Amino acid sequence: MKRQGVEIEQLACWHNMQLALWKAAKGKRQRPDVLRFFANVDQNLVKLQSQLLSGDLMWQCYRSFRIRDPKPRKIVAVSFELRVIHHAIMNVIGQNLERSQIENSFACLPRRGGHRAVKQVQRGLRRLGWYVKIDIFHYFENIDHQRLKDKLRRRFKGRRFLALLDTIIDSYQERPGKGLPIGSLTSQYFANFYLEQADRYIQQYPGIGGYVRYMDDMIWFAGSSQVIKKSLEDVVEFIEEEKLKVKAQRQMQPSRHGVQYCGYRILPHSILLSRRKKRLYKKHLKRWQTSWMAGEISSLKLQNCYDSIHGSTTIARAAGYRGIVLAKLGFIDV
Repeated sequence: MKRQGVEIEQLACWHNMQLALWKAAKGKRQRPDVLRFFANVDQNLVKLQSQLLSGDLMWQCYRSFRIRDPKPRKIVAVSFELRVIHHAIMNVIGQNLERSQIENSFACLPRRGGHRAVKQVQRGLRRLGWYVKIDIFHYFENIDHQRLKDKLRRRFKGRRFLALLDTIIDSYQERPGKGLPIGSLTSQYFANFYLEQADRYIQQYPGIGGYVRYMDDMIWFAGSSQVIKKSLEDVVEFIEEEKLKVKAQRQMQPSRHGVQYCGYRILPHSILLSRRKKRLYKKHLKRWQTSWMAGEISSLKLQNCYDSIHGSTTIARAAGYRGIVLAKLGFIDV
């Protein structure tokens, strides 16, 4: 495989920096840090460009907070200036990393979101009699820095550029030499890329007839329980060689029983909302209706928000549930 050569000057060219700024600010223009940057945008962008070329960027500018989604997660966000740099990098190498992914890897990839992953899982349930589903223990926290750097070096070249990637990777650690921050653009791409060799190993395993991965949630299908059991043992061993650990809870069942994946209950001939998806639908609908009635958002904003909430349910058999929730909350005249 021919490596892509990347120079710092490619990242720092004015057109790429402008594009990166537009992407970093999209949907966030009213945030205080974004407003401060745009108050003197040309001068600030020139300063950022100069820092990128000279290597004087402060990479440890992280802000952390916790959410429940539904389990507790620590989100680590970079400053707006570093978000621009991350976008500048991904403008140049993002397509290369996307091409490295197999067709059935779905997270953080254009036109390959959760709904397509759900449909692909359902195809596997229909075609083959058994499946096994695993996920990685604290995946982002346990990604090995040196192994990630080695993988990137097999994909890219350019001394200063690779040194820049090393600096980004080493700027955050859960413990020495381990961990990527959830909430960073580069982390999403790197985490998806880290498991691409495991994807190919599973996909080419004898007897495996289907495979889907959404970040660290992995599921594959076979015609017999014997193939599933043997493949599970070998896949766990392969993943441990990648310096990761598979969670002890591993789901291995006949396909007719269905599986919960990406927030949906997937059966061979039906897709249902999970209990969590139902709770979120009701919660967000009530929240936006309350905001509209309090005069905090416009009617157009309310409709856009409802379209977003509604969209997460369209793939599932959920019309009856939506009708019940809307009837209980009461229809409003906008």
